[in-house]
Amino acid sequence: MTEDEDKPGGGGATTITTTPDLPGPRPVATETVAQIDPRLKARRKAVKKEAGRRRLKLMVLGIAVAGLLVAAVIATRSPLLEVRTVRVQGVVYADPGTVQSVVAGLQGDPLLEVDTAKVRRTLESIPWVKRAEVSKRWPHTVQISVVERRPVASFYSEDNQYRIVDDLGRVLVALPGYPVDYVPIAGAWPATAPGGTVTEPLLSATRLAGALPDTLKARTTEIRTDASGLTLMLNPKGRILLGPTDDLRAKLVSALAVLNQADPAKISTIDVRVPAKPVLTEQGT
Repeated sequence: MTEDEDKPGGGGATTITTTPDLPGPRPVATETVAQIDPRLKARRKAVKKEAGRRRLKLMVLGIAVAGLLVAAVIATRSPLLEVRTVRVQGVVYADPGTVQSVVAGLQGDPLLEVDTAKVRRTLESIPWVKRAEVSKRWPHTVQISVVERRPVASFYSEDNQYRIVDDLGRVLVALPGYPVDYVPIAGAWPATAPGGTVTEPLLSATRLAGALPDTLKARTTEIRTDASGLTLMLNPKGRILLGPTDDLRAKLVSALAVLNQADPAKISTIDVRVPAKPVLTEQGT
């Protein structure tokens, strides 16, 4: 910057030169650092330690669970827990070879892996088996309890064999010879395979055979079925007309009442198709 001034007493000019302000170092601001509360600092350390302990616990727990799973797998497949004994109760008529094949399939298997429901279904597929219960007995045993079907009648089939059925019409077995222990159903019927169920009218005859009281069964020589219904043929002679299977129990009770009062040698027909009004017809009348 230049400035001209007139000095008193002189005619000359005086030049004054000044230096402009130059940038220089600025004062440095002093930063104030706040002090952390010791209690907060201690709390932060405690939280970090607690988080570390939780991670350690989870890791130890995971290792323990994994160890237990491995031990369980090893134990269940160990000979210490394999099936060594299979106990079977209730088998009388069922084919021993078929039952034995089911039992043999369990021997040596890990007991934990035995599928009891599958074993039950396999057993109940055997024609003679009505119901089966399968349970495990630790450490080595499988317990099997079988309820068999009750054979009540037999019939001759078109394949020249005799079939035995239960009271629900299930075919239990096919035999080449005549079975003397069961009430026979007259006629020649379709050759239903063992395990299958017969159809009407043969089914009604099997139900009648299952409903017969022992005293009446002992007097029955055979059951006949036709369009008019069911008939019991008697020993030494005579017959009982039952008709359809409705009110079957009442009809059998009525027939027994008449039978107990009649002369067996004179009976021609006992008609109980209306059970409340039985009709006895004797020989020669």
